Amino acid sequence: MSKQGELHKDLLGELCEVDYVLSAWVIDAHGRVIAGHTEEELWNPADVGAAIMTCTGAAEMFGKGLLLGELRQSISEFQGGISMLAPLGFEQVLAVVAEPEVNLGMLRISFASILEQLREANDRGQETALRKEVLV
Repeated sequence: MSKQGELHKDLLGELCEVDYVLSAWVIDAHGRVIAGHTEEELWNPADVGAAIMTCTGAAEMFGKGLLLGELRQSISEFQGGISMLAPLGFEQVLAVVAEPEVNLGMLRISFASILEQLREANDRGQETALRKEVLV
């Protein structure tokens, strides 16, 4: 696993330390799980990726249709839990699933912090890739 992949996994692990958070993933635009951390093996990664990207696309279209601008984050509450997602940049999405008992305020604070750290890591990784490309 690359250093960037290890950092993603570590940051997702931090997010899962919030009480009642079950899983956190970084998903690419094709629905592939780039990195993930889960407290329980409840989900098939392929299913997770496809579901997250479908929800992201729907939320983006909803915002555009109502002239609300670009998606910043989306929170959905279900009978069995809460999902939260946000575009990460570089055609990636950060997604979290938590139990209904989660402290939503704490989750939002932790989510925002990890999202920013992941974006910074992606920016550093992109800069490194671009430098390598120029050198070749």
